[in-house]
Amino acid sequence: MFSFNMVSSCIVIPVLNEHDNLKMMLQTFHSDAHLILVDDGSTDGVEEIAAKYPNVLLIERGRASGLVSAIMDGMKEALKGGADYIITMDGDGQHDPLYIDDILEFAKGEGADLVIGSRYVKGGGTQGFTPPRREISRVANYFYRISFDGGINDATSGFRVYSRRAAEYLVRNPPLRGSYAGQVEIVNELYRAGMKVKEFPITFRRRMSGDSKLSWADIFDYFIYTLVSGNLWKYILVGASGAIINELFLFLLAPRIWFPVADIIAIEVSITTNFMFNERWTFWRRKLDRGLRRTVTRFYLHNASSVLGLSVNFIVFIGLALLGSNLLLANLVGIVVAFSIRYLMSSQVIWVDGHR
Repeated sequence: MFSFNMVSSCIVIPVLNEHDNLKMMLQTFHSDAHLILVDDGSTDGVEEIAAKYPNVLLIERGRASGLVSAIMDGMKEALKGGADYIITMDGDGQHDPLYIDDILEFAKGEGADLVIGSRYVKGGGTQGFTPPRREISRVANYFYRISFDGGINDATSGFRVYSRRAAEYLVRNPPLRGSYAGQVEIVNELYRAGMKVKEFPITFRRRMSGDSKLSWADIFDYFIYTLVSGNLWKYILVGASGAIINELFLFLLAPRIWFPVADIIAIEVSITTNFMFNERWTFWRRKLDRGLRRTVTRFYLHNASSVLGLSVNFIVFIGLALLGSNLLLANLVGIVVAFSIRYLMSSQVIWVDGHR
């Protein structure tokens, strides 16, 4: 075992019982590559493989403490060694070491603080994945895109390059979640800290051997994190405030002017206040053109999506009612469908002009 001393880059690989995969993987790295294996208590002889390579540092943690904490421990060791860039990879062979030189050069050329090896940008893809595994990943990343602000297509990928600045920030502000959710939390926090986050196309391969460490508990935790930490809950609160404002203005105006006109005014006031709250709170972190022209354009698009939502609500309600559905249930389904369409338009069309 040895320690690194003033290296330009390090490769951090969390491992847990990946003996066979590591045996094949380590042969593919350049002899001058500096690798840090963070072992969470493997019982299959990982230390024996690591001992065969003079360019490998093994950190043995003794017990399974989680993927993200393993990455953080490896990151700390790389920073001690003076690394300017830290590459993280899975130890199951899904990430091809042949991409390392290119993704590292891309990070340097872009001046990026985080580069994610992405399956879901042009030139990227998957190889040998089962349909369920592929769809889980796609759905998870879709939820990320509609919930958070970075515009990243593959936030769950573990093949990454971190700048020293990003790594030091994460050491000072460690992620609270583990596994899938922790990987996304890292992306979100670096983006919010003003770091430059980019994606680089890679092809994910099926793991060489063994079973995936991803559990249903990890998947559940990921979706809970996405729902409670992203923009969706803010959008829901803003929508609820709009309903209250609508009712308030209708209550104040209806006794004084013709009630259809009062209702139209109340609706437009609620739409306008919803826009203001979304602009200044829900989506305020997005890197948008906040000039008058683009703001007015977003306002008109928001109005259009609101009208579309009302139309969808009405169409769904009438359709289900004609099919014999309970009226209250038909209306509730219409509201949910309309809300979903409005949120998708808001997060993917209206408040996106400069943040991607």
